[in-house]
Amino acid sequence: GREAAFKDLTDAMCDVNRTIAAGFSYGATTAVLTAHLYPDVIRGLILLDGWFYVDVGKSAGIEFEFPSQAFEEKKKSLDIPSVFVNSEQFAGIPKLYGATCRLARLLNPNGKRNESDMHVIDGTTHCNFCDFVFWVPSFILQKLKVVGLADPRVAYQEIIRHSTDFLKHNFQ
Repeated sequence: GREAAFKDLTDAMCDVNRTIAAGFSYGATTAVLTAHLYPDVIRGLILLDGWFYVDVGKSAGIEFEFPSQAFEEKKKSLDIPSVFVNSEQFAGIPKLYGATCRLARLLNPNGKRNESDMHVIDGTTHCNFCDFVFWVPSFILQKLKVVGLADPRVAYQEIIRHSTDFLKHNFQ
């Protein structure tokens, strides 16, 4: 069950020879940049609903993909195992999801990416991935439309399952 999945996840992550960087939202961007700066240390990435596209506003004229644009400007890419777990909300934003897919290609320039390493959890919003879903009753979160229709705890189980499957596939 859940305890065994958690043990598998922590066992895989505690080997210092196989450091996995993980992040949620802008933390996913930080994880990618850390792997970019320390490619000999970071062996894999778990990226949860990453915010890889910035649109500050048309009036400001600021719009870019990050960190993809930084990699492309330096003509660099990383060949690093990575899993992307996305909310349905983020997958439904074309520029954001497009940036996520382009980043996935930059992290795997040799085309070895397994399609199963890109996941969208149906019925979720970005907030389904936040920790407050454990201390606020689901019916309140859903009534306020903070989370999607998916049960937040089930969405978390999906995140853990995708992460554990990724670790088992790439690091055992």
